[in-house]
Amino acid sequence: MIYPLLLIAIPFLILNRRIVRWYPPLLGIIAILLLISFWTLMVSSDGSHSIVSVSKVISSLENFLQPAAIIVLILGFMKRLSYDALSRVFKGVCRMVVVLLSLNSIIVLLSLFFNLNAFLTPFVRSCFEGPSVWELAMSMGRYSGIFNQPLEAGLTYSLGLLSWAYLNRHHRKTNFLDYSLLILLFLGGLMTVSKIFILVGTLIFLVYWNPFFVLKKHLNRHFMFVGALGLCLAVWVKNSWNGYSYFFRLFQIKADTNLIELYTGGRLGAVYSTIPEKFSKVWIEEPLWGYGYGVVSCFDNGFLEFFVQGGLLALLGYIVLLAIFLRYAWRGFLRGYDEGRLLLAYFFLVLAGNFGGPVITINRFSTIFWVSATVLFLLIQSRQKEAARSAFVSGDDRMSASAQEQTHA
Repeated sequence: MIYPLLLIAIPFLILNRRIVRWYPPLLGIIAILLLISFWTLMVSSDGSHSIVSVSKVISSLENFLQPAAIIVLILGFMKRLSYDALSRVFKGVCRMVVVLLSLNSIIVLLSLFFNLNAFLTPFVRSCFEGPSVWELAMSMGRYSGIFNQPLEAGLTYSLGLLSWAYLNRHHRKTNFLDYSLLILLFLGGLMTVSKIFILVGTLIFLVYWNPFFVLKKHLNRHFMFVGALGLCLAVWVKNSWNGYSYFFRLFQIKADTNLIELYTGGRLGAVYSTIPEKFSKVWIEEPLWGYGYGVVSCFDNGFLEFFVQGGLLALLGYIVLLAIFLRYAWRGFLRGYDEGRLLLAYFFLVLAGNFGGPVITINRFSTIFWVSATVLFLLIQSRQKEAARSAFVSGDDRMSASAQEQTHA
């Protein structure tokens, strides 16, 4: 879907070059992604390191190009829309994310009692010999539906909670269906036993949603009924779920528990942590250049992905990209825009997720994330334009009134 539509979006942007102006932060993100892609491809052409396969090189390159493609695609079709039209589009995206994740939660619940492997296998095939990540996770009682990795599922369910919260904040009333979807989102996210969802995504959701200041809005019969129903469903799931003990270990903290090792899955804090070892290896062998695409099969850290493949230059580019994201999200937040508040929540989710995997390029989540984030950037830009236009009109009115007073005098 992305690249055929991109072929339409690019000519559209070119033909409307006098009308369409690039939004600086999005242009900066596109430029950084393209420069990192080109740089890492140049490193790969050296051929000094053996690659896993040519297809791995292509897929790794595509991981970097896809976010840029999505941004250009959104700009091509939505840049000229008004704030109200963009708002309707974003609400539609949020509804779709919430509904589809709720359907995935139903698949997860059905997986407790039925063997759905024949249906789910096409979504979660292994790229290597042996069992897939999905199969290994299932053996521990971690159910994620169509998501191959618990991290993918945890990130996407966190985004789903934020999407639900945005819709809720922009509607006066919340009905039975809304609360039911929220229960399904929570159950689906919890059953992945994804630490990014349990420890980070849920907290970010509560801070962004902030229901305590509008508590009266939620103290109604729909909330009470769905809450009681959700509690019964949770007890039922607990008694049927073979992964409950694995989930509960996250909260069995003792005096000698290494919290960093526990909550990063051994990526950090352990005697032989994988992430520091990989960083150290690249730092000793190829700190400036990295190894290029296709040399390393998978990454358990977002910063590591850029450092291993493109060295310090690629890592610096990624840090600048995150800084751009933070700057404009913070600016929107300070101006009181709810879109800025949500974009800031996105930033903290991505920042925390980087310690578990390559967040902005990971399959399934990254596509939804970049569509949502790009539309949010455009919403903030549109609000800025409307504010500037209102200030300009107010200034003209004041000047006109002053001129009339002088004439009357």
